[in-house]
Amino acid sequence: MKKRAAAVLTALCLLAALLPGETAHAVTDVCFVSVNDRLLELSSKAENIGGGWYVPCTAFSEFGINYNYFSSSSTAMLFTAQKQFFFELGTGVTYDASDNRYSASGALVNGVAYVPVNFMCAQFGLAWAYIVGNGSGSICRIKDSAAVLSDDQFLSAAASQMAEKYAAYMSCDYGTANPFSLGLWGLRDGVWYRVAEYYYDSRRAGRQKTDAEYVRAVARLAAGRPLRYIVVDPSAASFIQALRRAGYPAVKADNDVCSGIRTAADLLRSGALVICRGCGDAIREFGLYCWDGGAVGRDAPVKQNDHAMDDIRYFAVSVAGGRDGFAAAWAER
Repeated sequence: MKKRAAAVLTALCLLAALLPGETAHAVTDVCFVSVNDRLLELSSKAENIGGGWYVPCTAFSEFGINYNYFSSSSTAMLFTAQKQFFFELGTGVTYDASDNRYSASGALVNGVAYVPVNFMCAQFGLAWAYIVGNGSGSICRIKDSAAVLSDDQFLSAAASQMAEKYAAYMSCDYGTANPFSLGLWGLRDGVWYRVAEYYYDSRRAGRQKTDAEYVRAVARLAAGRPLRYIVVDPSAASFIQALRRAGYPAVKADNDVCSGIRTAADLLRSGALVICRGCGDAIREFGLYCWDGGAVGRDAPVKQNDHAMDDIRYFAVSVAGGRDGFAAAWAER
């Protein structure tokens, strides 16, 4: 059993996307990014920062614009053979290969480098449009002469994809003295994506939060998306009631630890469960999660650095590894 359990943990660690990240960035609504006639995954959504629209640096790769990130200086470089731009994300300074300075600045959102779409399109001869959506988010569309559809035609063509990506689930490991971890999930083409997270460590912050404050964190992370279920740590009775009073479909998670770990590992290994780059605290915990060698008579992980791991296994065993109708067995109203 120990060897098999160790293999499960190895799978969990190896299959996470080991990229840097921060806690979730709050938004007021969801804005998809599209490249010509292709809608990108919600993990690459646009962000409104200071009144302007920003997109991930990787969104421009389809137009032959390359991207490098220098972690030592927190600098994003976007370039072609003719032009190079450097965005110092820590200082907000932007310059080109000739050291000309620009007022536009980059930003780090959930561990991902973002740049202003208006600036990039102007510099590289691209066009872009903000398309008001139809109830499942809006679109920041970047395009060149290869785009076939008009903006209205593209919105109509993308409507079903947007609706599928837009509807969301959450999973939560509740904590007051211990960290609180909340994951946002979406389903696309049979694959579950953990696209964003909220993680609060009261010891690190020096203040405990109330149930009401955590309910507001749920609202910020949902960002207007309809939630089908919030799968919650079954011991968090007061928080589950607070969510239900606020109108959220909160249900108790299946808390079988070993079954949850095995299910999560199987889903990760098969590619049916994906942890996206914005989930920095989840990715950090993957590298620290381990079995408790002192546990007597049972297999159990060490109860440290396991809060995002718990919310992921709640989701894996309760939703991703089962059927959408699971919640009726857990909801106690």
